Parts: sequence; C-alpha cells; structure tokens
Amino acid sequence: MCSLVETNDLGGHVLCRYEVGERFVYLSDVGVALPGSRHLRELKIRHVLSVVEFESLDNGRKEPFWASLVRLYETSEAERGWIQWEESSSWVKVVVDLPSGILYCNLSVPDLSDPKLLEKLIPPVDPVELLCLATLYIQKCVEFGNVLVHCTKGQRRSPTIFLAWLVTQGYSLAQGMKYLEERYEGEKDWGVGYRKSRSFWLEFLEKVWYPNWREHQRKWCERYSAGFEKIFEKFHPSAVGLCRNSGSREEEDGAERRRTDCSLVSGGNSKRRVHVVTQKMVPKLWNKRLKR
Repeated sequence: MCSLVETNDLGGHVLCRYEVGERFVYLSDVGVALPGSRHLRELKIRHVLSVVEFESLDNGRKEPFWASLVRLYETSEAERGWIQWEESSSWVKVVVDLPSGILYCNLSVPDLSDPKLLEKLIPPVDPVELLCLATLYIQKCVEFGNVLVHCTKGQRRSPTIFLAWLVTQGYSLAQGMKYLEERYEGEKDWGVGYRKSRSFWLEFLEKVWYPNWREHQRKWCERYSAGFEKIFEKFHPSAVGLCRNSGSREEEDGAERRRTDCSLVSGGNSKRRVHVVTQKMVPKLWNKRLKR
C-alpha cells in the first residue's frame, strides 16, 4: 500500500499512506510539504498539516531548504491568504498558498517526549485539544482531497498525530501501531525507536485518547466548531457540518469495513473568533514558547 517516493526537486520522503475511499492521507517528512514541491502536485495534495514548532521554522531561515515554508507561515505577501484564530494564534495558524491552492495548517508544538510537557509551554497547549484539532482537520480535509501530515523528519510528532487519527477510523492503538510499523518506509526499525522515545505518548493515547476520543471531539466541537468551520467555508464553499457526524454509527461502520479490508489481525459557538489577515496587515509575531 505504501511506497517510498522521493521528491524530484526539493527532497523528502513519503513514509506511509492511508486510503479513504478514493483519497489518501499521507505521512511524510518536511521536504514533501515545502511549497512548490513537485511531490505535492504528483500526489494531488490539497491540504497540509504541519506539526512543526514555529521557532524551528524561524531558525531555519538560514537554510534554503526551509525558506519556502518559513515564508509561507510568516509573511503576508500579496500571493498569500491568511486565516487565524485570535486566541490560539500563538500555536495554530492556517494559511492558503494561493499559487498552488493548498490549505496549510501549522500546529506549532515542539518535539516533546511527554504530552504533559505541552501544558508547561507559554502559552500552554492541552494535548487533548491538540489531538482533537489535528484529527478533525484531517477528517474534514480528506472529504475534499488528499491530505499530507508531516513534522520535521516524520519520525515522532506526525506519526503520533497519524496514530491518533487511525484510532478515529476504528483502529485500536495496537492495530494502529501495527499498521504504521508494517508500512512505515523510513528509518529501519522505526517502530522500536518510536515505542521507546514516545512511551508516554503511547500511554496517553491508550488511556486518555482511545477510550474517549468521540467525547473529546464532541466537547471540542461545542467550543470551537463555529470558528473552525469558517475556515472551510472560505476554502471550500460547500463545506458544512465539521463535527456533525463525528463519531456517528455510519462513520464507525465505515471504519470497521476499512479496518477489515486492511486484514489486520492484532488485537456551539466559538470564543476563538476567526479573522482574515489582509495583504496590508502584518501578522503578529508569535510569543516565545518554552520556558528556558
């Protein structure tokens, strides 16, 4: 199902993919996601989820390899279109790359081994809220086209998000890890290293996310769906009901069919208003994140 594909112009690797009907959710490193990558065109990517700390992008300004992605998330040039959450803009940013028509969402979180450390950031990040936003973004985007999920190397942050999303597709945590380990085409013995370095995340996914992800998403939608849907109404005018079918029986039945097809054996209104930053406005600098 998955194959390692190298970009022809900017480097990078596709590490895994998951089929949803006629569309795909891809897992990759940052090289695949760079604006202008031929890979984005070849894979017909329409949406990107970047799980990369913004300060890391800032540090990459000196590296030409990062330059296009840095400019995409920090400039308001005429060819860029901006959409932001006012209260969460310090760690969430959504931008449309108008030349390609690709919708990018940046979750600016550092590469931390324990989800509890997210709550010590400035401002703090709720790990449950992070997973809700990421999984709902993927689920909504895949209705309209292929989705790419990436971090820097595609080894820790983005696989964690990918795994959390597989849970919403009907997989147990063990099944999700089996799916990734069997199809991951990156570093040799990736699964062994991931289990060791992300043991706290796996425990969090097993005890907090897996049993209650529907309830977590429902509560998240009650608070933020109105604002989030405005993003999709702008990018996809036909988009309605971001959370309407979250965790529905139809969704569960479809997930069960997809899980069987893979032949796995293992056992309200938002307070975060959305506004568009026009071409003449300069985006606010993001606050410093970690307590040094």
